[in-house]
Amino acid sequence: MDNFFNRLLVRISQRMPVKKALLAVVLSSLAFASLAEPEVEVIVRAALARELLLMIRPMNEFERRFMSTKENSDALAASQLGDAYMKDEGRVPIEFVRAPTSLDIINGAANLSTQAREDELRKIVNERAVSRGDRMMALGFDPTVGLFFRESLMRHAIEYYRIGEAMQKQSVAENERRILGQQVKRAEGDRLMVIKEYQSKLQPMIDEMQRGGRINLKNDAEKRAFSEEADALEDELDF
Repeated sequence: MDNFFNRLLVRISQRMPVKKALLAVVLSSLAFASLAEPEVEVIVRAALARELLLMIRPMNEFERRFMSTKENSDALAASQLGDAYMKDEGRVPIEFVRAPTSLDIINGAANLSTQAREDELRKIVNERAVSRGDRMMALGFDPTVGLFFRESLMRHAIEYYRIGEAMQKQSVAENERRILGQQVKRAEGDRLMVIKEYQSKLQPMIDEMQRGGRINLKNDAEKRAFSEEADALEDELDF
């Protein structure tokens, strides 16, 4: 048992994905019946430390590419579809990108603490989860954040509160998410109208291009027919 945990902690120190490490611990506990208190605490605290680093570190290359792609796509949409299409857009908090991994880590730590019957340790995990939920909810209310991202952030808040066993806050977040969901549906309908209007403006140009394409095809066909007739005449006259 001690050798197993020694190997596990070495892997964690080598930046093994915490979710996999926690899963290994949970599965092993089924075989060994229970985990020793110090070992559980070390693993859970290591998971929380990694989650903290995840949320405060500078952006990595993937995150920078994500943000750059979002900015470029917004600029293109704005240039083609205008302000009416972009009115519900806004900034994208880095928490939106990092929340899924954070949730995985905290949820794993919570499950391990519960299985090991470590009530005090579970309280520490719950505090972290509720703290993250509060941050996600605050961003969900932030009007500078894009509407579509605000709904997703509120969904994350609900999940954090569920893990943190904060039922009252979870209920508030669920109500707010429903309100945001209705706003998102209206925004999607508005966007669809903008797109249809844009398509209607482009349609004459598209029709003209299609007509030009048919004329070109006809001209090309006539040229091929003329060339074939000329070649046949040359063969007949032995030119």
